[in-house]
Parts: sequence; structure tokens; C-alpha cells
Amino acid sequence: MTPQGIVGQADANSGIGSYNAISFIVRQILAEVRTAMPVVVLRCTSSGTVAAPGFVDVQPAVQQVDGSFNPIPHAPVYSLPFFRLQAGPYAVIMDPQQNDVGLAIICDRDISIFKKFAQAILPMPFRGFSPGSRRKYDIADAVYVGGLLGAAPPTCALQFTGGAAKLLGNFSVTGNFSVGGTTLLQGAATLQGAATLQSTADVSGLMTTAAINASGDIATTGSVKADSNVFASFNTVPIDLISHYHDAPSGGGPTGPAIG
Repeated sequence: MTPQGIVGQADANSGIGSYNAISFIVRQILAEVRTAMPVVVLRCTSSGTVAAPGFVDVQPAVQQVDGSFNPIPHAPVYSLPFFRLQAGPYAVIMDPQQNDVGLAIICDRDISIFKKFAQAILPMPFRGFSPGSRRKYDIADAVYVGGLLGAAPPTCALQFTGGAAKLLGNFSVTGNFSVGGTTLLQGAATLQGAATLQSTADVSGLMTTAAINASGDIATTGSVKADSNVFASFNTVPIDLISHYHDAPSGGGPTGPAIG
């Protein structure tokens, strides 16, 4: 608690001796150095499309205080680059959304020129861009990293647990899809490329516009429906469900037409 008569950032010992006086000045200077702070997303320029990462506008979540410890709200901070898990052309696209809570990590130099031209980096050797100004540790030079406190339980997720990968929610694949272990799909799965299943796959909803190749058993507790035909191999000779034939148990002749 601030002693009566003492107003501001100084305390009762700040003016006692040169060491305390210098320490107070150092603390005041360090108070202007930004490092990292929790923020709430106000707007994002990207909406989950297959494109380069965009920018977010954020509201700092912890207010400033004056010398009497009265809170002073921050103004919003605009156009912060956000983090995406990406390496070369491979990425997990999960763009920030309004009201997401994340962390603004403040860079130690002005990154405005870097933000403007980062996507046009020439092949190596790359030696970097000049800073846009002489400012340092400024909140305007922050980078947003999401996924902190306040997030609601996900309704669509990729979960790694118990030695298995689980897909929660609807699942869509526009390229080839290969599974070498147990796969659990608890939502509709749309496959627009070839799907290869080398082990157990539990699927509650599946739609595909391409072939599914399974090297193991396919088990279902529901119906198997086909618009054209179903084939099975018997001694490498394909047998179709519609026009196959076999002898009747009583020896009375075939029960269906012969193939060919």
C-alpha cells in the first residue's frame, strides 16, 4: 500500500541515497520496455483460406496504471503479424478469430519494413532489412501468438492422445491421404483424393470422390451401399454382387446368370 503523502511510482525509500535514486530512474526506464503481453483479437485479415498468413488487430488485456494505481486502458494495436505453423509449402492453416486470447510478443526493433517486404525475401544469402525507425521494444512491433486462456472447448480438432491421432469434427481431404496407424473420425469425412488405410479406421461419416484402398479389414455396424456394384476376389477371379452365380444347394442349377 502506498504511504500517505507519497504519490507516483516512487516509494518512501526512492530518495534516500544515490543508489536508491539511480535505481528508481532505471526502473522508470525499464517500464517503457515492452516484452510480451496478453491480448484479445479484435479482427483478423485471414479467414482460413489457403493463402499466406495475414494480420490481426488486438486489444491489450492488462491495463496501464498511473501513479495512484488508477487503471488506464490501452488503445487497440493494429496489423500485428500472427504466427502460423508452417515450413516451406507445408502448413497448418488455423487463422485467429475474434475474441481469441493470445500473446503479443514485442520485437526489439522496428519491424515495419520487414512486415512490408517479408514475402519477397530473395534467395540466400539473405542479410536482413533495415529497421523502419529507431524505436525499440514498442508494442507496434509485436507478433501475435494465439491459443492462451479463455478459449472455449474445440468442436473441431486434431488430438494426439494415448498413442493415437483423433480427428474431432468434420474432416475434408483435397489431396492424397495415407494412414499407417489407428484413425478415429468422429465427424463427416470428405476425401477428394486417394485414401490409403494401412490399419484400423473408425469412421462415423465418410464421403469420397476417389478410391479408398484398404490393406486390412473394413468393419461396419451399418449398411454398405453402392450405386453400381460390389466386387470380391475368389482365387483372383473377381465376383460381382449383381451378376454372380452359383449352384443351388439342392443341385437344381445356378441361382443367377453366369458372368460373360
